[in-house]
Amino acid sequence: MRALKQVITAIILFLLMWLVVQNWTNADLAIKPGLVLTGPLGLWLLLAFAAGIGPYMLWHKAHRWIWQRKLNKANAKIDGNQPPTDVKPIDPEAELLARARVAGGFSTYGNDVPSQARPTAVPPAGA
Repeated sequence: MRALKQVITAIILFLLMWLVVQNWTNADLAIKPGLVLTGPLGLWLLLAFAAGIGPYMLWHKAHRWIWQRKLNKANAKIDGNQPPTDVKPIDPEAELLARARVAGGFSTYGNDVPSQARPTAVPPAGA
């Protein structure tokens, strides 16, 4: 895929250069009444191309930089260079107790009372 991208880019650049060479004649560029710039048409074509692709390239580089920073931060957390901010450390005794509850068939989210024996909240009679 990368080779295909490079071939297409080379073809586009070749066509652009061919267009510039074929149109290398002097041309007038009227900016506003009274202000006329004279120069080679190929130069005006290259400037128009740069003005069109420039903002896109800046946008692309900015987003690539943002995603690279996010990826580096995530990789640093995975590699252990930075502790994750949203995960609490595991207490070994609490982990053993939780495994014992699961093995015994009890819920790991409450006390050691089976779920059918837990009292349920009942609203008052007048509500």
